[in-house]
Amino acid sequence: MKSWPGSTRRPLDLLKSQFFANVSHELRTPLSLILGPVDRLLRRAALDEEAQHDLLIVQRNARLLHRHVNDLLDIARLDAGRMVMQYARTDLAALARLAASHFETLAADRNIRYGVHAPDALPAEADVEKIERVLINLLSNAFKFTPQGGDVRLVLDGHSGRARFRVQDSGPGVPESMREAIFERFRQAEGGMQRRHGGTGLGLAIVREFVSLHGGTVNVTEAPGGGALFTLDLPLAAPAGVPVSLEPPRPYEQAAYPALDELRQHPERFSSGQSPDGVASRILVVEDNPDMNAFLTECLSPHYRITRAFDGREGLEKALANPPDLILADVMMPGLSGDRMVEELRRYRLLDDVPIVMLTAKADDALRLKLLRHGVQDYIHKPFSVGEVLARVGGLLSERHRTGRRLLQSEERYHSLFESIDQGFCIIEVLFDASAKPVDYRFLETNPSFKQHTGLHDAVGKRIRELVPLQEEHWFETYGRIALTGEPERFINQAMFVGQRWYDVYAFRVGRPEERKVAVLFNDITERKQAEESLRQLNATLEQRVAERTELAETRTRQLQALAVELIEAEERERRRAAHLLHEDLQQVLAGARFHLQAAFQSPPPELTAVVQLLDEAIAKSRRLSNELSPPVLNHSGLVAGLHWLARQMEEQFGLRIELGANSEHRLESSSLKVFMFRAVQELLLNIVKHAGVKSARVDLCGSDHNLAITVSDAGRGFDPNLLDFSETETGLGLLSLRERARYIGGRLVIDSAPGQGSRLTLTVPLSLLKDDQTQPSAPVVERPVSLSQPNAAGGFDKSIRVLFADDHKVMRQGLLLLVAKHADIQVVGEAANGREAYELALRLKPDVIVMDISMPEMDGIEATQRIKAELPSVRVIGLSMHEDEQLARTMRQAGAEAFVSKTASSAELLKAIYGFDPGK
Repeated sequence: MKSWPGSTRRPLDLLKSQFFANVSHELRTPLSLILGPVDRLLRRAALDEEAQHDLLIVQRNARLLHRHVNDLLDIARLDAGRMVMQYARTDLAALARLAASHFETLAADRNIRYGVHAPDALPAEADVEKIERVLINLLSNAFKFTPQGGDVRLVLDGHSGRARFRVQDSGPGVPESMREAIFERFRQAEGGMQRRHGGTGLGLAIVREFVSLHGGTVNVTEAPGGGALFTLDLPLAAPAGVPVSLEPPRPYEQAAYPALDELRQHPERFSSGQSPDGVASRILVVEDNPDMNAFLTECLSPHYRITRAFDGREGLEKALANPPDLILADVMMPGLSGDRMVEELRRYRLLDDVPIVMLTAKADDALRLKLLRHGVQDYIHKPFSVGEVLARVGGLLSERHRTGRRLLQSEERYHSLFESIDQGFCIIEVLFDASAKPVDYRFLETNPSFKQHTGLHDAVGKRIRELVPLQEEHWFETYGRIALTGEPERFINQAMFVGQRWYDVYAFRVGRPEERKVAVLFNDITERKQAEESLRQLNATLEQRVAERTELAETRTRQLQALAVELIEAEERERRRAAHLLHEDLQQVLAGARFHLQAAFQSPPPELTAVVQLLDEAIAKSRRLSNELSPPVLNHSGLVAGLHWLARQMEEQFGLRIELGANSEHRLESSSLKVFMFRAVQELLLNIVKHAGVKSARVDLCGSDHNLAITVSDAGRGFDPNLLDFSETETGLGLLSLRERARYIGGRLVIDSAPGQGSRLTLTVPLSLLKDDQTQPSAPVVERPVSLSQPNAAGGFDKSIRVLFADDHKVMRQGLLLLVAKHADIQVVGEAANGREAYELALRLKPDVIVMDISMPEMDGIEATQRIKAELPSVRVIGLSMHEDEQLARTMRQAGAEAFVSKTASSAELLKAIYGFDPGK
């Protein structure tokens, strides 16, 4: 369990204590309003027997709940330090005899030898109510675990200013490993589904708390002769200075009522449930709580015959002795829990079709599913209504009766089929020797086709050894295994001594397991086997040719797939090359020129304003064309990010709104596969723009360990997919080419469309085909600058912002250098032409700020930023890119950059970022 800091643990304890106190107080009020009217009604003599019986059940269970509430309230008071001790002069011997007297009737009912040994008087100063509670809890615990005919003793003696109580029983005792744990709150010596007794687990915890308040001790050991021995040691005098009342309060005798109600077996009242004609369905009620058992019996007995059991073991035995029509059982029971009872019941074929309804007070979904898997038909949570129980029980019994009628009809159809089927059919009894080895079988039934398939006459009542003395052993082994295990088998065997015939056989066990009966359905397939042998020889000559043709076809398929991959890569390389020329040459030169103008003129003269605007327009057009040719977000942030970018582009350019759904972020190792899927979606969306006549579409991406699938759907005009196989030009969709390309790389395009019903196109490709592809465009040759600044004589730099520029374009770096040249408090400590160089210079120079281009060779700016921040977390990194893309900016920030600036932004934005002001926030 996690340890809470000391600063928070105390407030949490106070909140818990306050919660217990509030809940306990809120429950005591309605309980008092239940117990008061019930007591008043019970005192009336006019009550009939049924009403008095029901009210006594309400009273007992309300008292029990009141006891649990009082225990919770005592715990809350103890935790809050508000438990007040009220010392008074009292006689502990008289108090012990009074507490023990409550259990005398219970001891007689259970035939328990019960003794109290105490001096005539033992004066003491103590809190009488708390000592009484302690004794009642210990005696209740002793009677709870003592079997019929056992022993319980209470012994009190005093010596040296102290009193010692000993409560001894002859029950199972307390394991040594649990002798401290049972005094902990909410802990019980037995737990789980099979615990014999209920409760909150607070009784012994309160005993220890009350004894501790008196300055005493309590412990448990093994009693002589077995059982548990609780020893309670108390001082006879109150602590010095504590007020002691001379008049002891009157003992609160009602404190023992809930404990006694829980231990007693109460009288029951219910009718037999026997219908006049004696054919009512019989229900087995298995419930360990006597009141609940009696209540269920009363509810059901007017309609059904009832058999009762009080634990899982008794329920199992009664179900096996006399199978009921339905079983209604609790989950938590002693001896054998309800879930274990269900497992045992379902082992017996005799009880296979008996419906079972489970009752529980626990909302445990895992347990409910486990029980349903083991054959439970229904599950009812406590508390429940009588109507609900009757409705569910009645529904299950009605269904069982309907099933029985269907079974009878099925048997009639079976006999008709038995006589008319062409297959041979027989029921046999497998015979075993003394060592349980199957050695023979006897025919019990045969159908008319049996003689035709076997050639055996008058087989009923005879053993196969009589008819075929040399029958092969494998027949006995197979039928013996089926008879013992109950597992059906389908097999083909040859009977050499029955005309060398081959049989196709299906055999299964019938009847009770101990009857060892097996049903056999078979066909004579001798002619088929002879034909198969002829075919086998022919196949032997053909297999080599087929293998050769298959290998050739597979080789050509692999070549075709490889060619398709190469075509995809070649097309994308051309796109990237063109985009690279636009981005890495034209855009960088234009951006560099713009930085030069900004560096030369703080406020450009009017005659140069038009030049700046023309540069901005040229950069924007070049960037747009570069993005369309090869979106950088697809390369840097993955397929899902690329699809988000494509969705924005489609809405900006064509007004087509795209709803994108992806079950996870797919990081594809194969750049070819990623590009193919992206281009396919782009082509499908353009088809929607051209032909669907809608303003919205949906793209769904989902994947598994083996495949990746993208679905593009719209609610537009739709079309007939069959037209693709005849005239692609008429449809104008260009889908046939995409379907063929998908087929070349081992994928498929599924088209679901109809005129007027929209379209749904799903492209699926195997991930394994391209998982090892790592093809990347070759990096251009760039200049590699060196560090610009040198350390001063003291071995360091002047106090200023030390900046490292990382960009693979020399023109861009020169523009950045000119931009900061006029700022004396910015010192350029170095330049890098790629990400790897930036990483190495950062570790050596340790700059304050790194202005990092995202798109660079060898190592891009995103990876370089991740590595630098891992080594130098204090270095500030500013992302720089020609692309104004939110996903790229987000990816760069996730890598560790604190700001992201477009190369087309104003120089002021870059300077703000260098000085520590994030222009993106």
